[in-house]
This record gives sequence, structure tokens and C-alpha cells, in this order.
Amino acid sequence: MKKRTSEVKLLGPMAAIVIVAVCALVGSLWVWADQGDSLARTREENLVRQGMTEMANDHSLLMTPMTIWDKAVESTAVKYN
Repeated sequence: MKKRTSEVKLLGPMAAIVIVAVCALVGSLWVWADQGDSLARTREENLVRQGMTEMANDHSLLMTPMTIWDKAVESTAVKYN
């Protein structure tokens, strides 16, 4: 009977150590995944921001008024006094 109680006394702390180790492992994986997600989100936001800025710059260049004067335009232009 004495042998069995000593085994139980050893089994309890060992089980607690295993449970704590598993919880620490799961917790560290959780934190690691969260950090990876936040880094990926930051990269994606920067990529979208740069794309939108580039697209706005392209559109502003397209909206720049361009006039090509030639003889036909000069001939048809209304001359004001």
C-alpha cells in the first residue's frame, strides 16, 4: 500500500508539470501566430496604400489638360474683339 501512495505522490507533480508545459507550448504558438498575422496585415495595408497612391498619381497625370494646337484649331477659333 505504501508503494502505491508514493507513486501517486510522484504522479501528481509530474502531471502538473506536463500540463503546464503543454499550456506554455499552446500559448507560445498562439502568440507566435498572432504576431505573424499582425505583420502580414501591416504588409498588406502598406501594399494597398502604395497601390492606391500610385493609381492616384497615374490618374492625376491622365487628367492633366493637354492641348495640341494646329492650323485647324487656329482657323476655327472664335476671335473676340
